[in-house]
Amino acid sequence: MRVFEFQGERRRAVSDLAHLPRGLLRVEQWDALELDPTRRWELSEGTLIMSPRPQLWHQRLSKRLTRLLDDHLPDGLEAVPEIEVIARASFPPSVRDPDIVVIPDRVFEGRPARVSAADVVLVVEIVSPGSRGTGHVMKSAVVRLVSDEWARDRLA
Repeated sequence: MRVFEFQGERRRAVSDLAHLPRGLLRVEQWDALELDPTRRWELSEGTLIMSPRPQLWHQRLSKRLTRLLDDHLPDGLEAVPEIEVIARASFPPSVRDPDIVVIPDRVFEGRPARVSAADVVLVVEIVSPGSRGTGHVMKSAVVRLVSDEWARDRLA
């Protein structure tokens, strides 16, 4: 394990797979891990998935899309970048980290660490050349179909 400093705290990062729990993880086990914040982490049917943080152009596009969505969403909805979404709470769990999600304002009241897929109105995933499989296949459990009518009425 290597040690790094994050937001003024010294922490250990998972750098050796031998230190991971064996078998499929529960959300509580995943929460207990001290994961390197310089990576993006997801839980896919109990399996820990690591990917690099998005590149600069990806983050720039995400920021612009978030701002555009916020400017055009109806009252009561907000676009939020990079929050964890519980796609499946039952074992084996799946927790995704999409680029942008649109959620109702009421979700913020409970100050949750992550949100349920049932509360997600829209998911935006910016697909990079190296993430096509993840963006299209693995994250599909979170993606909710939004009709053309919904988008036309609310985003036009």
